[in-house]
Amino acid sequence: MARGAVPSFVPDEMRVNVLRITSYKDKNFEGYLENPFYNEVKWFNNLTQLLFLLEETADELNYPQRSNERRSIMDKPPDVKRSDSHSSQERHLSKPIASFKIRIMFRQNVSWQGYCEWMDEKKGANFRSALELVQLMDSVLPDN
Repeated sequence: MARGAVPSFVPDEMRVNVLRITSYKDKNFEGYLENPFYNEVKWFNNLTQLLFLLEETADELNYPQRSNERRSIMDKPPDVKRSDSHSSQERHLSKPIASFKIRIMFRQNVSWQGYCEWMDEKKGANFRSALELVQLMDSVLPDN
């Protein structure tokens, strides 16, 4: 599916994002996101980039739909461009230290609700907010 083309029906496999965490130093997430909607993996270098990447994916799929409009202090928020500090060689050599399946089921109260599965141990839990999702992932990641 071409990027930018919003599907009228979102296949189940596109509703699940797979996060591969390659580094977690000083509680800073680094890694990449996999979703069949994209033709490539999407890299992130910190938690902020990860959260915006998950939100962008939900916006592009229009699934789940927002229950509230996005707000901003400015009339039109500036476009955020992600820095790409990983070299292509590093990316091929980066082995995940943990992998998670993230299924965002609802976007209500300006946050997310869904299910997080730690793929390495096949354990999971529901989350009621983006903060709780981060706390669930943090609870199983070693702080190197």
